[in-house]
Amino acid sequence: MTPFLFLILLAIVISAAYAGYSAAPWVPTKPAQRQLVLDNLKFPSSYGGVRGGLTVVDLGCGDGAWLFAFAAKYPSITAIGYDISLLPLVIGQLRKLLSFKKFAHVHLRFGNLWRADISQADVVLIFLMRKIYPRLITKLSAIPPHALVAIEAWPLPNLTPIQTITGPNLLPVYIYRGEQFHRARAL
Repeated sequence: MTPFLFLILLAIVISAAYAGYSAAPWVPTKPAQRQLVLDNLKFPSSYGGVRGGLTVVDLGCGDGAWLFAFAAKYPSITAIGYDISLLPLVIGQLRKLLSFKKFAHVHLRFGNLWRADISQADVVLIFLMRKIYPRLITKLSAIPPHALVAIEAWPLPNLTPIQTITGPNLLPVYIYRGEQFHRARAL
C-alpha cells in the first residue's frame, strides 16, 4: 500500500469514527422511510404548495439520500447537507455528478453540523443520536419560526411533535416547528 493510499484510508476511517462519536455513525435511511415522509409531510399553507425558494438542510447528511429524495420530488428547492464523514460524502458527490442536471441544486458540504448556517432553512432533517439533543435544541433555535424539523427515530425531550409519521417496519419521524425551539430556548 502506498503512503498516499494509506493516508486517504486513514482520513476516511478517522472522519467516520469522529462522526460516529460526536453525533451519529452513517446509517442510511431506508428508501421506503424517505418515501413515507415525502408522501405524508404536511407543509404549512404559507409554503405556497412547495414551490420555488424553499431551502432544505440536512444536518449529518451522509450520502445525501434525503436531499436527493426531496430534490427529486420538489425540483425547485435548494438542498444543503453537512457531514464530517468523508466516505458517504464522496458517494453523494458521485451521485450528484452522475445526475448533475437533475441535482444541480443539491449541495453536499464537508462540515461540522454545529457550524452549519440554518438561519434560512425551511426544512431541517436530522437522524442523529439522542445524546446530542440538548445541544441540538439550542442549535435549532436559529431556524425561522415557520421552519419544519424532521427528526428520525427518537423524539426530542420536552417538546411535542406537531406530526408523527410512522409505517410498518420503519422508524418514526417526528415533525416540529421552528417556533417550538424559540420557546424552548426562552424557558
